[in-house]
Amino acid sequence: GLSTSLVCDDPQHPVVQTITEHYLAHLHVHTADDVRRLLVRTLREWAAVSLRESGGIYWVPPGFAAPLRRLEAAIAQLGASHAYIVPVHHTAEGAQALGEVARGSIEDELATLRKELEAFTASPPDRTSTLERRLDAFEEVRGRAHLYRDILSVQVQDLDAQLDQMEHQVREMIGGVA
Repeated sequence: GLSTSLVCDDPQHPVVQTITEHYLAHLHVHTADDVRRLLVRTLREWAAVSLRESGGIYWVPPGFAAPLRRLEAAIAQLGASHAYIVPVHHTAEGAQALGEVARGSIEDELATLRKELEAFTASPPDRTSTLERRLDAFEEVRGRAHLYRDILSVQVQDLDAQLDQMEHQVREMIGGVA
């Protein structure tokens, strides 16, 4: 957790008192960017798909409706902030549109992971933890793709084969680093 006290050699000095006062006043302040990062991280954990390249509008799988409603209520308590939940009713046309966006999202992530892997191949990282995080990313992409497949009938061509091949490469690098 965060420390609520500061230690110094002259706690009575006016500068130290001013710093301490401001530190304590801002200790629990969160910036808009802090909140945005929290939201994006949470939505990512819920396998949300950004419907706009710049974010801001997300499709969240129905299995996360209850926590999404709780998040909506929490956001409403943050000053003048609002989150709006617009239910998407299941139609063939809607599922197709969401499926295309979801597939594009997964394919973009695969391309990013492939580029990272190429960079690692050219210049392997010093720590295995960096490579192990990539393995976690592969599993996250795989899980999200399978969820999209189950809900939206999204198929990403050779997804498992691509991820298996990249995972094998990373495991070989981990063996080389260790």
